[in-house]
Amino acid sequence: MSQVLLHVYDVTNVDALQGLNKLTKDLVGAGGAFHSAVEVVGISGGDEWNYGACDEGTGVGANAAKECDMHRFNQTVEMGETSLSKSEVLAIVKRMSGEYPGSAYHIIKVRKEWERKEWERKE
Repeated sequence: MSQVLLHVYDVTNVDALQGLNKLTKDLVGAGGAFHSAVEVVGISGGDEWNYGACDEGTGVGANAAKECDMHRFNQTVEMGETSLSKSEVLAIVKRMSGEYPGSAYHIIKVRKEWERKEWERKE
């Protein structure tokens, strides 16, 4: 079994947005503008996978876990464990790379694939 982690970032490195995210969390208990990435411990090699905008090709990318330089790391949410093998997880990432072109990215209309239990074995 491999632990699945959702790394949450405040969108951008702009201090004003960090303050807005903190304010909405403190006042409302939730809300804000965030970026997320998925790490599968022991399978992703210390990297995380994310989705974002680019002019050409896939919008699915990887970087060192909790080290996305375009956003400020906020917190990690434990999503549970997966029994998928490394080859099965990498097949999911490869499939998603074909389904998520960077040109289709929209900051408000992001599909929820990253939050779904895609990482659980389908039996």
